[in-house]
Amino acid sequence: MTLAALALLSLRPDLKFGMPAPPLQPFEWVGGSAPSLGAKPRVVFFWATWCPYCRQSLPVLRGLKERYRDRVDFIALNVRDQDKESPDSSVYVSRISAWVKWMGQLFPFQTGIDGPRKEVQAAYLDASGSQGVPAAFVMDAAGTFVWRGHPMDRLGEVLERVLAGAWTATDALAREAEEKGADQHVKALVTEAGNALAEGKREKAAAIVKAGAETVPAWLQNDFRLAWLDAQVAQGSPAAWSDARSLVEGPFAEKPEYLYLVGVTILRAPAIAKDPDYGLAARALHKSFEANGGWDAPMLAQAAEAAHMAKNKGDAVAWQKRVVQIYREMGGAADPRELPKAERALARYEQAGG
Repeated sequence: MTLAALALLSLRPDLKFGMPAPPLQPFEWVGGSAPSLGAKPRVVFFWATWCPYCRQSLPVLRGLKERYRDRVDFIALNVRDQDKESPDSSVYVSRISAWVKWMGQLFPFQTGIDGPRKEVQAAYLDASGSQGVPAAFVMDAAGTFVWRGHPMDRLGEVLERVLAGAWTATDALAREAEEKGADQHVKALVTEAGNALAEGKREKAAAIVKAGAETVPAWLQNDFRLAWLDAQVAQGSPAAWSDARSLVEGPFAEKPEYLYLVGVTILRAPAIAKDPDYGLAARALHKSFEANGGWDAPMLAQAAEAAHMAKNKGDAVAWQKRVVQIYREMGGAADPRELPKAERALARYEQAGG
């Protein structure tokens, strides 16, 4: 699913734009006390430690927090980590608290942790029809719910208008309708081009994509490019890898979130795909890892896996050693299952030829 598509699920009647936001009452606040919130706009960011797209969103959210400083409150609400770990609150709450403290200034947000009964998830995510994380909710200075979407999906534009008093629930509904229509248009273009590709009509498929790009709004161009790459990979098109290389070296070169998505697309290519460019995947994933601050062990593990599949033993071993080191440094902040898994992967890469 593209970044924009994550923001396009219809709201259910339980929580609509223009309604007062539910109270923030998590099971526990990291640090022990609830934040003091002023009469100003608020961004509530829902996330989980296991979610790669949540981790990818952090540089954007840090930048926005720095830009708006005392003008907007930023709150992080951890949800759904208990789904992946023990439902015992003392176990996952302790680990999430340790994770936030280990991150330090890379995670400079007042943070709440949802409880085993998932009250905050129910009040915000479930009530609004949001089906996953990451998700950002915006409330205006009066505490009115005025936007919801992916944190990297034009959140800064929304905050500018909220601060200027030029954003209402009506604007949020109009934006949602615009995004739904644009996303459906992209899906139709990719489907049409994909059908032509399946029929062996590569030139026709390329023409559809080229002409279609002129009809896709600028803010959705990268998602369109990624969706077309996904379609080519899924059909085993030989052109997929050259297109992927063009994206990594061109429009995605300075966009870590898209570098990550290209890398994962190649790494998880289906069996039908011929000669996946695992070397390109490794480079894209490693560049994304470095651009995000060099701490994301799961992402670096994927880069090491791609390097291993590309038979680049040097990078695979070096990067996986760093993965193991990060998990050891994290101590109780890491999911306890990850270090043994990382050590097994390292042993496999060290024993491989190449």
